[in-house]
Amino acid sequence: MTIKKAIFTIIILSLGFGSAQQQVTLSGVVKTVAEAPANTKVAIFTVDKDNAWQREIATTTVVAGTFSITTSNLDASELSIFANGSSALLPGLQNEYTLTPANVSFARAIVNVYVDNNGNNIFDNIETDKPFIGIASLDKPVGFYSLIYVNQDAQISGKGQTLNLATGWNIFTIRFPEESEGSYAIEAVVNDALLDVFLAE
Repeated sequence: MTIKKAIFTIIILSLGFGSAQQQVTLSGVVKTVAEAPANTKVAIFTVDKDNAWQREIATTTVVAGTFSITTSNLDASELSIFANGSSALLPGLQNEYTLTPANVSFARAIVNVYVDNNGNNIFDNIETDKPFIGIASLDKPVGFYSLIYVNQDAQISGKGQTLNLATGWNIFTIRFPEESEGSYAIEAVVNDALLDVFLAE
């Protein structure tokens, strides 16, 4: 293979990786004890195995206590091997699940709220941009969620459930309708996200 052909192949593969990624959207309410500052942001951060924030992949401004935010593409370098339940705790399932196929790479992300004090639309550090602390949940009905990225279509199986993950971002949810032990789903759009938070001192 010539160098020119090799470069062309790499470009095509890179374009394919980016274009095939499903994006997901979370919309809902930011609930605070006191009125949130005008420059309050909701952001999606990828996280490592210890839940430490990594890259900020999406940011939006809170408007009248509400928000809507959509994920963005990841690079292959940001992924790690998805080793069944040992890689990620999922709401309701915890680590009691299996994943197929076996060669899936993944990333996780969380939604956080912070005050963008210097107005540069990105989280700098906790000294510059004050974070909020609280609970991220679902409201109608009550439940919880996790943002999961996979590099290929996959299936999660556990507690009698089999859920299909699409290539790209997925919202893994568990909801608790009345008289229910929990209803699992994989969603691309969630409109009842609730961020119940307070400003860290």
